[in-house]
This record gives sequence, structure tokens and C-alpha cells, in this order.
Amino acid sequence: MAVELLTDEQAAPYVVPQGAGAGELERFFFLGDADWKKVQVKRSSSSRRR
Repeated sequence: MAVELLTDEQAAPYVVPQGAGAGELERFFFLGDADWKKVQVKRSSSSRRR
């Protein structure tokens, strides 16, 4: 039995636009090496990857 957790109106902000390509989405969801260096400066030892 399928269950809808969100209404169509609630889900609309999370839907990928029809014309969006992978390259455009990567810009928002993937961090490059320079980005990781900036993040690591801000992270404490308890929140680092192991």
C-alpha cells in the first residue's frame, strides 16, 4: 500500500526542474577540493570523517 508523505504542493520545491542537467545539479550538491578545505577548517575533531 503506497502512502503519500507530502502533498504535491509540499513536494514541489524538492522536484528537479525538467531542463536541469547533471552538471548544473553538481554545482549545488557536490563539493570540490577547495570547498572541502574550507569546510575542514570549520569542523571540530569530533565531526571529522573517519
